Amino acid sequence: MSEKKFQELSDKRQSLENELKILEKQIFDLETKYLEETAATGNVIKGWEGYTTIKSGKLNGNVLRKTKANANDRIFSQSSKTSPFYQITETVVEEPKSPKSPQFRPRRMKKKKHYGYKKDDVVENSQGSSSEDFQQDQVKKVKGSKKI
Repeated sequence: MSEKKFQELSDKRQSLENELKILEKQIFDLETKYLEETAATGNVIKGWEGYTTIKSGKLNGNVLRKTKANANDRIFSQSSKTSPFYQITETVVEEPKSPKSPQFRPRRMKKKKHYGYKKDDVVENSQGSSSEDFQQDQVKKVKGSKKI
């Protein structure tokens, strides 16, 4: 390979590396802006549950605060090892914990409000008879009290 050809290829490589750095910086900045602006209401990564809890007066953007972007939410910046994300943090972001890991704790579940009674279940009331007998007695009392 000639010296001239080598120099051309070296210059082309340098220009491509510079272009890559510029593109990765743009991606990092746009991702940061998006994550900070949509943290309160929701975004593609976390979902849009924030819209259900926010009041309509706060949707104009004046009341909503920008919050710092979480490193685990940076899916685009983490896709390239040469991105500014890795230059700033200089550490690898932790993988989300799996159910098999010892540090995994499942979220607490809300208690169910129904008690699992079915329509055909017979439940004893405080008088010791079945609920159907009790209801029939109550209907008789109501019908009997209406007579004047």
